[in-house]
Amino acid sequence: RGDLLPQPVGGGLLRCGVSCGLQLTGQPVGGGAEGCQFGADLLGNPNASSDAEVIAMAAAMIKALGLTEYRIRIGHIGVLRQMIADAGVPKERAAEVLQKLDKKLYDEARPLMKEMGVADDVMEEIFELTETVGDSSVLTKVPGEAGDYLRQLVELLDIMGVRDIEIDLGVVRGLDYYTGMVFEIEAPSLGAEKQICGGGSYTLSQIFGGSEVFSTGFAIGFDRVLLAIEKEGQTFECKGVDAYVLPVTEDMRMKCSEIASMLRAAGIPTDLDLMGRKMQKAMKYAAGIGAKYAIIVGAKEMESGCVTVKDMASGEQQVVAVADLVSKINC
Repeated sequence: RGDLLPQPVGGGLLRCGVSCGLQLTGQPVGGGAEGCQFGADLLGNPNASSDAEVIAMAAAMIKALGLTEYRIRIGHIGVLRQMIADAGVPKERAAEVLQKLDKKLYDEARPLMKEMGVADDVMEEIFELTETVGDSSVLTKVPGEAGDYLRQLVELLDIMGVRDIEIDLGVVRGLDYYTGMVFEIEAPSLGAEKQICGGGSYTLSQIFGGSEVFSTGFAIGFDRVLLAIEKEGQTFECKGVDAYVLPVTEDMRMKCSEIASMLRAAGIPTDLDLMGRKMQKAMKYAAGIGAKYAIIVGAKEMESGCVTVKDMASGEQQVVAVADLVSKINC
């Protein structure tokens, strides 16, 4: 019921989240049928700035992950939707045609479109459009509002520092709810399964009884990104925690939790012993996780408000007041 849905607010809304799902068809990428992705959607602002914002966000994330070999392909599904509608393809069957065009399956698209009454010469014009790829100069081939929109989008992206883009009017995307701009980010090192991110603009709220709300967004697949990072030979430094807090005796466990919370509140990455390890095993564990310091909480030292701090690199130990722990670890 539309009256029970959250009502539109005056400004835009950005929604981000992580989700996992199962791939039921095709060859799973990354060695398994389950995949996880990060998604972001910007709702409520029907303009090129919104599309530019989500593309720039996706590009920034890919770059921050360390990938250097990738390309951004941008198109406008509205152009193809209008062309096939003008050619006589019924609205309810548009998805069938778009799926064929998306995969460049022209031999399969021809009999399908012929059955719908599309003339041969019009078909060829449509196929030619899906092969239109290049820099912003190819936008001269995009008629009407869609062309103006894409030109504005490219200009905005250039201002935002996103310049290595390719205009590809054959970008359709597999999901048939897109209505305007569509884009994909590819990592060529992955071969045929090279898409690591995809998105576009859409309006879906009316399906659930709400008013029409412009939305645009994207999703980045973790599995393919990790594979692309591996293909490029990228490595990540595994950073340990700064402090590992452990009790000498069980009666000090609550005090350990208090100290660990204090360190975390100060922005210090801290691990807390929860396994009741003996001292020798605890030190071995601290070394294994790359802890800089082991914070040893004993009853005798706590009587004077102190703990024992062990430098895991040098092995040196000293008694430090709990009040001075943050400055000691940060020095």
